Order: sequence, then structure tokens, then C-alpha cells
Amino acid sequence: MTPPARKFLEIGKSQAMQQGMLIREILNAFSADMESMENFIFDPDLAPDVATAVKEIVDGFRPSFAMSNINLCLGSNIDRLEESKAVGEKLHLDRVLFNLVENAFRHSPPHTTVTVDVSDEGEFLLLTVEDEGAGLSPDIVNRLFQKFVQGKGKTGRAGLGLYFCRITVESWGGTIGYTLRQSGGSRFWVRLRKAV
Repeated sequence: MTPPARKFLEIGKSQAMQQGMLIREILNAFSADMESMENFIFDPDLAPDVATAVKEIVDGFRPSFAMSNINLCLGSNIDRLEESKAVGEKLHLDRVLFNLVENAFRHSPPHTTVTVDVSDEGEFLLLTVEDEGAGLSPDIVNRLFQKFVQGKGKTGRAGLGLYFCRITVESWGGTIGYTLRQSGGSRFWVRLRKAV
């Protein structure tokens, strides 16, 4: 083996080890998340405020959206809410919101709008993230919230984001889903129980 070939082989081995370590760290973190959700006990005093969480995530994403010429806005229902505390946990709620807004960002072409809203549904709060992208192909919709499923172009990280959202929301007694917008694009929704 020539010295340059040996050098490339060593670089390849080193990178493979680093990737293996990173994958182990990700799986360990994911496992810890799973365990914390399985042992979730709701404390009304720590109930997250969904409207506040949405506004924080939207504010955090605005610069990235602006740089890509995508409009990110809040819907009209969020400011009408009298109460927006839900059964859940703040850190994981933020991750659910982050995943949904990031998905919309990655699948939205320039000069379109992503709208994030929260509305009152009696005993529930309905969170929605709507984009004006191409939407999802029908063959993936039924598997969308399973592990390792990725949309067109496989632009997701590992196909775990929506799976994480589903198991998180369901551990709180909520539901999550997807519908194709009539005018085009995707509408992801999360229904959470109010903290009463």
C-alpha cells in the first residue's frame, strides 16, 4: 500500500470512529428522552404555556427564515387565547415545536409563508404549523410519524424528528397529525390537553 493510500485509510478509519461515537451519543440521548417520557408525571404547577413557547420558537427562527426569503408569522388565534397552559413539559414541548417549524422551513420555497398558530378547542389546545411547500406524497403520509421515515429528497436528519414528536405528544395524552392543505402545502397539527 502506498503512503498516500495508507494516509487516506487512516483518515477514513478516524472519521468512521467519530461517526460511531456521535451515533452512540445520539442514541443514548434518545434513550434517556424515551425513559423520561415513559415516567412522565404531570405537575400542574409546571404546565408549559403553549402560546408563550410558540412565540419564543418563532422569534428564534425569524432570522433563518428571513435569510431564506420565507415569511414566518403567528396565526390570528394565538392572541385570542384566555388560557394556553397544557399538559406536558416545557423542554420537550420546545423540541416538538422546533422540529415542526424546522421541517416547515426545510420544505418551504422562497417567497412563501409558514404560519404557526394555537387555538382553543374546549378541553384542548390545537397547535398548527402550516407551510406553502409541495406537501407530502400520499405513500409516505401513513408512515410519517414512524421511526426513520423521511420525506421527498430525504432532507431530514435521521427520520426521528416526527417520531419524537409523536411519542412525546402521546405520552402527554395528546395527538398529532398531518393534512394536505387545500391550497397546497402541509399542515401539521398537535392537540394537547389543557392543564386544568
